[in-house]
Amino acid sequence: MYGEDERNMKIKTQVNISLIVFAILAIVIVLSFFSSNDQLHEIQKKQQIIDGIEKTSFELYYLENDYILHGGTRTVERWNAKYAALTGQLLELTVTDPSQQAVLDGMFDSHRNLNTSFSNLVAVTGGVQGKEPIGTSQELKEFSASTLAGQTQALMADSSELSQLVKAESREVEQRTTLVFLFSIAGLMVFVLLNYLVINRSVLMSISALQNGAKRIGTGDLDTKIETGSSDELGDLSSAVTAMASSLKTVLASKSELEKEVAERKRAQEQLKESETRYREFFTTSRDCVFITSPDGRIIDFNDATLEMFGYDNREEMSDVSIPSLYAHSEDRSAFLNLIVRDGYVKEFPVQLKRRDGTVIDALINGVPLRNPDGTIKALIGTARDITERKRAQTALQESENRYRTLAESTPDSIIILTREGRFMYINNQGAATLGKTVEDARGLSISDVFPLPAVVHMMELINRMFTIGLPIREEILVPSPAGLKSHDAFLIPLKTPDGTVTSILVISRDISERKRTEEEIQLLNATLEQRVRDRTQELEQATEAIRASLDEKVILLREVHHRVKNNLQIIISLSNLQMRQIDDKQLKQVMVDTQNRVRAMSFVHEKLYRSEDLSHIDLSDYIRYLATHLFASYNVNSQQVSLNLDIKKIMLNINTAIPLGLIINELISNSLKYAFPDGRKGEIFIALQREDHTLTLLFKDNGIGIPADLDWRDTKSLGLRLVVSLVEQLDGTIELDRTAGTAFTIVVKENE
Repeated sequence: MYGEDERNMKIKTQVNISLIVFAILAIVIVLSFFSSNDQLHEIQKKQQIIDGIEKTSFELYYLENDYILHGGTRTVERWNAKYAALTGQLLELTVTDPSQQAVLDGMFDSHRNLNTSFSNLVAVTGGVQGKEPIGTSQELKEFSASTLAGQTQALMADSSELSQLVKAESREVEQRTTLVFLFSIAGLMVFVLLNYLVINRSVLMSISALQNGAKRIGTGDLDTKIETGSSDELGDLSSAVTAMASSLKTVLASKSELEKEVAERKRAQEQLKESETRYREFFTTSRDCVFITSPDGRIIDFNDATLEMFGYDNREEMSDVSIPSLYAHSEDRSAFLNLIVRDGYVKEFPVQLKRRDGTVIDALINGVPLRNPDGTIKALIGTARDITERKRAQTALQESENRYRTLAESTPDSIIILTREGRFMYINNQGAATLGKTVEDARGLSISDVFPLPAVVHMMELINRMFTIGLPIREEILVPSPAGLKSHDAFLIPLKTPDGTVTSILVISRDISERKRTEEEIQLLNATLEQRVRDRTQELEQATEAIRASLDEKVILLREVHHRVKNNLQIIISLSNLQMRQIDDKQLKQVMVDTQNRVRAMSFVHEKLYRSEDLSHIDLSDYIRYLATHLFASYNVNSQQVSLNLDIKKIMLNINTAIPLGLIINELISNSLKYAFPDGRKGEIFIALQREDHTLTLLFKDNGIGIPADLDWRDTKSLGLRLVVSLVEQLDGTIELDRTAGTAFTIVVKENE
C-alpha cells in the first residue's frame, strides 16, 4: 500500500512538501538565532548592572574614608543614598548559574554586613545621648572602620569575580550559538539530501529501477546495469546512466571523496576562524595579563593589560624583555615550568614578579603548553593576575584583628559580651579582675551569679531595652568587686546580624569610683573657693576703683609733662631765633638752624605723645611725614624740585627709640636738602622703614650728587653724620653707605625697651 501511495503522489506535491519542511527548518534556525541574541542581551544587561555595582561599591568606599577622616551628617546621608542605590542594583540582578548565584549570595551577605558595620561606625564615632565616647571609643572606631573597609573591599572583589563569571557565560552562549548554527546548517544539508533521495524513490514504479541503480552507483558500484523495462525517455536515461557509470567509475569515486574532504576542511576552517575571533576578543579585553611565550622565555605576544601590569609604555619595550627577568625569584620560574611538564597545565600558581621600576608585585599565574605534532612544547600560553592589593588587604585585616584582640585583652577597661539572658559570652582580663575572678572562671557565668539583685534588675532592663531599640546606651552602673560595689561608666553597644537582628550586647566600662569621690571633694572645695572669690572680688573692685582714680590722675599729669617738655623745647627754639637775629655769620646761623631742627625733632615726639591716646608710643609713619614736611619748609625747598617718597607702614615706637631714630632721620633729610641738590637740581628723597620682631631696618636714599668718594663719612668734621653714627651705635645697630647712585644709607637698629 505504501508503494501505491508513493507511486500515485506527484513529484510536484513531493517538492512542495519538501519546501514546507525546508521553510520550517529555516524558521527554527532563525528563532534559535534570535533566542541566542536575547540570551546575550540579558547577559549584557547583567554585566551593566555588575559594572554599576562595582562603581557604587567604590563610591561607598570613598565616602566611608571621607566620613572616617571628616565625619559629618552630609557624608552619612550620601553614603545611605549610595547604599540604597546598591540595594536596588543587587535586587535587579538575577542569575541562574549556581556558581554565579553563590557569588551573588556572598555579595548580598557583604551588602548586609556593610550596612551593619557602617551603622556601628556612625554609632561609635557619634557618641550616644549627647555624651562623649568613653576611653576606648577611638579603638572601637578604628576596629569598625577596619571591618567596614574589609567588607567593602570584599564586595568589590565579589562583584569583580561575578563579572568574570558573566563574561565566561557570555562566551559559552556565543560558542553554543555557533555550534547550534553549524549543526542546523548540517541538518539542513542532510534534509536536502534525504529529500532528494525520497523524491526519486517515490517516483513511479517505472523509474524505481533507475533509482535503485542510481543508489548503487552513488555508493560506488559503477558496474551496475539499470533495467527499467521501458523504452521511453527513462529507458534511454537508464541506458545513458549505465553507459556513464562505466566511463565515470573512477571519476565519480574520486569526486565523492574530494567533496567530503572539502566540506570537512571548510567546516574546520570556519570553526578555527570563530575560535580565533573568540580568543582575540578575550585576549584584547581581559583585565588580566594574557601572554604567549616561547619555552626559552621569549615573549611572542601579549595584551595591553600586560603593559599596565608591568609598567611599560609601549609594546616594543615589552617585547624586548626576557620572561625570567620578570620573576623576583628565579626558582619560581623553574617550579612553574616543572608543573607545566608534569601536569600539562598550571592553575593559580603564586609568584612574585618585578615591574619595570623594580617594585615587586604578587600574582597568580595560569598556563598551558602548545605542543608540536611530536609532543614537544613549542609555546606557553597563560594569564597572570595582580593580587598585590588583595594580599595587602588580607594582611591588613589580619593585623587589624590581631591588634584589636590584643587591645581588648590589655585595655584597662572592662569588656564583656552578654547574651539576652545576661550570660557572659566573652570577658577580658580587666573585666574578670574587676569581678575578682579569672577569665576562665568568669566565662559561662551570668550577671545574676555575680551582681546583687538590684543591679541584676537594672542590667536586665538595659539589656531588654537594647534588644528592643537596637541603639547604644551610656549608663552608670554598680559593679561588684572584692572591695564592694564600684561605680562604672558603661557604654553598651548592640551587636547585630547582617539583617539588623540584635544577637548580643557589648559592654565597655571603666571604674569611676575614685573620680566620683574626687568630684564630690572638688564640688565642696569649689563652693568654698567660690565664696572666697566673691569676697575677694568685692575687695578687688573696691581697690580697682581707687587705682582707676589714681591712674586717671597720673595720665593727666603725664600728658601735662609731655606738653610742658614740648613747650620748653619750643622756648629753646624761640630763644635761639632771638639769638640768631644778632648773628651776622651765615655759617654760625646755619649751625643754629640745624640745632633748632634737632630740638624740633625731639619736640615733635613729645607733641605726638601728649596728643595721642597711647602716652608711651607714637605712630612713626605719621611722625616722619610730619618731620619731613617741616624740614622741607625750614630749608625752603620746593616739593616740585625735590620730591619725598615714603614707604612706611604704621609702626608704633616707644619714646626711647622714637627720639634717637627721629634725630637720625632729621640729620639725613637735612644733609640731603643742603648738599645733594645744588643749583636748583631736581631729585627725589626715598625713605623706607620695616620692623621684624624688635629690629628696625631704615633705608634712606637720594639721587643727588652723592657724598664724595674721598670723604670719611664716619668721622667728618661736621656734627651731622657723626651724630647719625653715634645714635646708631646708641641703638645697638649698624649703618652702611652705598654711593653707586646718589646716596643710600641702610641702617639696622634694635628697638629699646
